[in-house]
Amino acid sequence: MSLHDIIYSSWKQEKDTTLLQGLAPDFYAKCREYLKHLETQSEQEGDDLISKLFEKRWQRVNFLMNDLITLRLQKQLNHLVTDHMLPEQLPLEEEKLASELRVQLSIYRDRILGISSNNPLVEED
Repeated sequence: MSLHDIIYSSWKQEKDTTLLQGLAPDFYAKCREYLKHLETQSEQEGDDLISKLFEKRWQRVNFLMNDLITLRLQKQLNHLVTDHMLPEQLPLEEEKLASELRVQLSIYRDRILGISSNNPLVEED
Protein backbone atom coordinates (compact mmCIF):
# COMPACT_ATOMS: atom_id res chain seq x y z
CA MET A 1 0.00 0.00 0.00
CA SER A 2 1.41 3.40 -0.99
CA LEU A 3 1.71 6.26 1.48
CA HIS A 4 -1.00 8.10 -0.44
CA ASP A 5 -3.29 5.10 0.08
CA ILE A 6 -2.44 4.97 3.79
CA ILE A 7 -3.21 8.68 4.19
CA TYR A 8 -6.49 8.31 2.32
CA SER A 9 -7.59 5.22 4.26
CA SER A 10 -6.64 6.87 7.58
CA TRP A 11 -8.67 9.94 6.65
CA LYS A 12 -11.64 7.84 5.52
CA GLN A 13 -11.52 5.76 8.70
CA GLU A 14 -11.54 8.90 10.87
CA LYS A 15 -14.48 10.30 8.89
CA ASP A 16 -16.44 7.05 9.30
CA THR A 17 -15.96 6.51 13.05
CA THR A 18 -16.63 8.47 16.21
CA LEU A 19 -13.64 7.17 18.18
CA LEU A 20 -10.07 8.24 17.59
CA GLN A 21 -8.23 5.61 15.58
CA GLY A 22 -4.69 4.45 16.29
CA LEU A 23 -1.88 5.62 14.01
CA ALA A 24 1.79 4.71 13.86
CA PRO A 25 4.09 6.93 15.96
CA ASP A 26 5.92 8.08 12.81
CA PHE A 27 2.76 8.68 10.74
CA TYR A 28 3.08 12.48 10.57
CA ALA A 29 6.82 12.34 9.94
CA LYS A 30 6.21 10.09 6.92
CA CYS A 31 3.43 12.38 5.72
CA ARG A 32 5.68 15.44 5.94
CA GLU A 33 8.35 13.60 3.92
CA TYR A 34 5.77 12.59 1.31
CA LEU A 35 4.41 16.13 0.97
CA LYS A 36 7.96 17.47 0.62
CA HIS A 37 8.68 14.81 -2.01
CA LEU A 38 5.60 15.81 -4.04
CA GLU A 39 6.53 19.48 -3.78
CA THR A 40 10.11 18.81 -4.88
CA GLN A 41 8.97 16.63 -7.80
CA SER A 42 6.57 19.34 -8.94
CA GLU A 43 9.28 22.01 -8.81
CA GLN A 44 12.00 19.91 -10.48
CA GLU A 45 9.91 18.26 -13.19
CA GLY A 46 10.75 19.54 -16.67
CA ASP A 47 7.47 18.47 -18.22
CA ASP A 48 4.74 20.98 -17.32
CA LEU A 49 1.96 18.40 -17.44
CA ILE A 50 3.74 16.02 -15.05
CA SER A 51 4.67 18.95 -12.82
CA LYS A 52 0.99 19.93 -12.61
CA LEU A 53 0.07 16.33 -11.75
CA PHE A 54 2.53 16.38 -8.84
CA GLU A 55 1.12 19.74 -7.76
CA LYS A 56 -2.46 18.40 -7.87
CA ARG A 57 -1.41 15.34 -5.86
CA TRP A 58 0.26 17.65 -3.31
CA GLN A 59 -2.92 19.74 -3.04
CA ARG A 60 -5.07 16.65 -2.53
CA VAL A 61 -2.77 15.14 0.10
CA ASN A 62 -2.49 18.52 1.83
CA PHE A 63 -6.30 18.74 1.98
CA LEU A 64 -6.56 15.19 3.37
CA MET A 65 -3.90 15.85 5.98
CA ASN A 66 -5.44 19.13 7.15
CA ASP A 67 -8.87 17.53 7.43
CA LEU A 68 -7.42 14.46 9.16
CA ILE A 69 -5.58 16.64 11.69
CA THR A 70 -8.77 18.62 12.42
CA LEU A 71 -10.86 15.46 12.82
CA ARG A 72 -8.30 13.88 15.10
CA LEU A 73 -7.91 17.03 17.20
CA GLN A 74 -11.67 17.22 17.74
CA LYS A 75 -11.79 13.56 18.74
CA GLN A 76 -8.75 13.87 20.98
CA LEU A 77 -10.28 16.81 22.81
CA ASN A 78 -13.55 14.92 23.19
CA HIS A 79 -11.71 11.86 24.55
CA LEU A 80 -9.82 13.96 27.08
CA VAL A 81 -12.86 15.95 28.24
CA THR A 82 -14.98 12.81 28.66
CA ASP A 83 -12.12 10.79 30.21
CA HIS A 84 -12.20 8.18 27.44
CA MET A 85 -9.02 6.25 26.81
CA LEU A 86 -6.96 7.34 23.82
CA PRO A 87 -5.75 4.64 21.43
CA GLU A 88 -2.53 2.92 22.50
CA GLN A 89 -0.78 3.86 19.29
CA LEU A 90 -0.68 7.59 18.53
CA PRO A 91 1.70 9.66 16.44
CA LEU A 92 4.42 11.24 18.59
CA GLU A 93 3.02 14.71 17.96
CA GLU A 94 -0.39 13.64 19.27
CA GLU A 95 1.07 11.96 22.34
CA LYS A 96 2.79 15.22 23.25
CA LEU A 97 -0.38 17.21 22.56
CA ALA A 98 -2.49 14.85 24.71
CA SER A 99 -0.07 15.27 27.58
CA GLU A 100 -0.09 19.06 27.29
CA LEU A 101 -3.88 19.16 26.95
CA ARG A 102 -4.37 17.02 30.07
CA VAL A 103 -2.30 19.49 32.08
CA GLN A 104 -4.13 22.50 30.62
CA LEU A 105 -7.56 20.95 31.21
CA SER A 106 -6.62 20.21 34.81
CA ILE A 107 -5.39 23.78 35.31
CA TYR A 108 -8.57 25.13 33.73
CA ARG A 109 -10.82 23.02 35.97
CA ASP A 110 -8.82 23.96 39.06
CA ARG A 111 -9.02 27.64 38.14
CA ILE A 112 -12.80 27.43 37.68
CA LEU A 113 -13.16 25.68 41.04
CA GLY A 114 -10.84 28.12 42.77
CA ILE A 115 -8.17 25.54 43.54
CA SER A 116 -4.72 27.11 43.57
CA SER A 117 -1.86 25.27 41.95
CA ASN A 118 1.51 24.57 43.54
CA ASN A 119 3.03 24.08 40.10
CA PRO A 120 5.66 26.81 39.50
CA LEU A 121 5.21 26.39 35.73
CA VAL A 122 1.58 27.50 35.97
CA GLU A 123 0.88 31.22 35.95
CA GLU A 124 -1.80 32.26 38.37
CA ASP A 125 -4.14 35.13 37.49
